[in-house]
Amino acid sequence: MNSLLVGTWSLISSEEVLSRARKMTQRIQGFLEQNTEELSPEELSLLGLQKRVESLVPSLNFLLAQTLGLDSCVQQVVQNTQDLLIDVCSFVERSCPEKSGGANSLDSELLDHYLHELEFGCLSVTMAMNVLHAASAEEPQDLVSSRCAKTRRSGLAYLWSAC
Repeated sequence: MNSLLVGTWSLISSEEVLSRARKMTQRIQGFLEQNTEELSPEELSLLGLQKRVESLVPSLNFLLAQTLGLDSCVQQVVQNTQDLLIDVCSFVERSCPEKSGGANSLDSELLDHYLHELEFGCLSVTMAMNVLHAASAEEPQDLVSSRCAKTRRSGLAYLWSAC
């Protein structure tokens, strides 16, 4: 029962992460377009943060789709990474004004913190995907095929393709 609740929360949370990640990308692009000069080190870091999030979200959603409804050892990685992405999106919302009109100063220490956390998140998701891959190699092939078909039917393919 607990894995069902975690899976449902992850699915709801995943939709929020997708939406906020898209908005975050637009916000950063708008923020950086306001600057007509060369990008500062903080702005380059902000661009790096955007690229990390864009790279992480599809893999995270794939991982979520593969573990939904299962009592998996990688569920905590999924949950922690989703929480991190929500925190990063909140940071960008606070740091980058949506419309041009006085840029907030970027907290470079917090920006560096989130860059490091996203690096760790990327490594964690990669490790979790490797664990799933190794576990699926040990399962009978018909069980793996039925799980993949079940995932496609459940509409989670939409979440993955929405990125």
